[in-house]
Amino acid sequence: MKKFPSAAQFAVRHANAVRIAAKVSGLIAAGYRVFDELGDRVLDAGKRADGDVVFTLEDSGNVAMFINDPTLDNGALDGVKQFNKFFEGWSFIHPKDVKALKV
Repeated sequence: MKKFPSAAQFAVRHANAVRIAAKVSGLIAAGYRVFDELGDRVLDAGKRADGDVVFTLEDSGNVAMFINDPTLDNGALDGVKQFNKFFEGWSFIHPKDVKALKV
């Protein structure tokens, strides 16, 4: 069973989740298209007023990647390295790099 993080561990884990959301949000704002490991397009990412870090995916809807509560297992109970592994396989591309199909 996972144990609850200390206040310092929780702060670091939360800051990491916010950092990732800001990076994804920045890519989207710059015109890139971001996809999760299954190819679902990420439409938005960010920290809500309550501190939760939420990603909005085209097919999956809103996904709370990190709930701002150290007793819940949506990011808080995983170390930074383990949490970051969730994003393995995610990708991004700028539409200018997409080639038109010529038939």
